[in-house]
Amino acid sequence: LLDEQIAGEVTKAADTSKAIIQANDDIVGMYGSNEAAASGIVQGAEETGKDVTIVGFDSGKTQIDAIKSGKEAGAVTQSPVKIGYYTVKAAVAALNGAELPTVIDSGFAWYDKSNIDTDAIKANLYE
Repeated sequence: LLDEQIAGEVTKAADTSKAIIQANDDIVGMYGSNEAAASGIVQGAEETGKDVTIVGFDSGKTQIDAIKSGKEAGAVTQSPVKIGYYTVKAAVAALNGAELPTVIDSGFAWYDKSNIDTDAIKANLYE
């Protein structure tokens, strides 16, 4: 395991991932904790020519295309509809004086090449 790197934009994530890959011949996988990081890792890995298993979080056109083409193994996505629903529900409850739970879980799902085009997953993806 390597130390985590923070890269909030695609170009920085690409440069960082490229440097990590070049400095670690034995690296086999990388995780991008958001759309920009995952997209940057895909770009950085492509630029090095090294075969690295990439897993991401969220969606976005670059990740969707990378998963469909096999450049990214898959990603975890949130449910934007459920996030909105539970936010409004919590706001109404708070306005009515209700005590809210500390955690409101809106769910998540793993998607990859095998299920990216299913209705259940497509509803959670955005470009």
